[in-house]
Amino acid sequence: MYYRKLKLKKYGHMIKFFKKKTKNILMAKSSKSKKKTKNNDSKLIYIPFVILAIVIGLFIALPYVHSSNTPSSISSTQNNGPLFDLVKISNVGYANTTQVYFISWYGCPYGATLSWPLYTALQDYGNVSVVTHYSITEPDIDNGSQGVPGLIFTGFNSTSNVTFHFLYIYNQNLTATPSGVPLNNNAVSIGLQEIKDNEPYFVYNIIYQYEVNETLPGLLTPIAYGGHPPHIASALIITGPKGTWLLIGYPNPLTPNNLISINNSSSQLLSEIKSGHVPSLINDIAKEIIEAINEAQ
Repeated sequence: MYYRKLKLKKYGHMIKFFKKKTKNILMAKSSKSKKKTKNNDSKLIYIPFVILAIVIGLFIALPYVHSSNTPSSISSTQNNGPLFDLVKISNVGYANTTQVYFISWYGCPYGATLSWPLYTALQDYGNVSVVTHYSITEPDIDNGSQGVPGLIFTGFNSTSNVTFHFLYIYNQNLTATPSGVPLNNNAVSIGLQEIKDNEPYFVYNIIYQYEVNETLPGLLTPIAYGGHPPHIASALIITGPKGTWLLIGYPNPLTPNNLISINNSSSQLLSEIKSGHVPSLINDIAKEIIEAINEAQ
């Protein structure tokens, strides 16, 4: 309100000018023709008020037009935000060097799917140790009794300025933590505690904000409460001096079933990738991860 008063005061001379100009017009009209009806004269009276309203409206609107074009420190390049897409969530970085965090659980179909392009990307930055694995089976996953082929990360020896951290917060069947603490329908809070106990606090904050506190576009509830049972979903966080990126779930368009159609054997798929024959869909996602890592530096 104070800002608007200053604008009106600053441009008060313009308003007075329009009033004076309009008064002269009315006097000229009166001297030229005395046959004008009272109805026409009354219409002319409203002209200065219309002009005044336009002037006031323009100067009130100017600050809002400017502010709507001001860039935000938070950005999202996809309609669904970080759900199934790797997007930059902030211009703020949480480390002086690039850090990659993979939060998952042993039986997660989405984490299994994401593990392949992540493994492929990380080979550019160090030596990655993995073991082959399969997720739990689900009704919409078509791979018999094996579940989704995946990789379990066991180590990373960096040969660059990129560091990789991985954390598995639940066991294979989503009944306990890896150390054996029963979940007892408290998987969300226990999973958050696992993250808080083992990773930097900003990792906990990001997972809490995007999986527990916020309902992402296209969902009716926070993603942590959309599972059966409710639990923390697999996520990939990339942060560095130039910002932070986040992906929750599998990486579009590499769905669990698309991965199975590429190769339903985790050992065969790993052999192919190690020999340099990376399936194109996995390679495309790996390039997106590499791009985010490089942009974060």
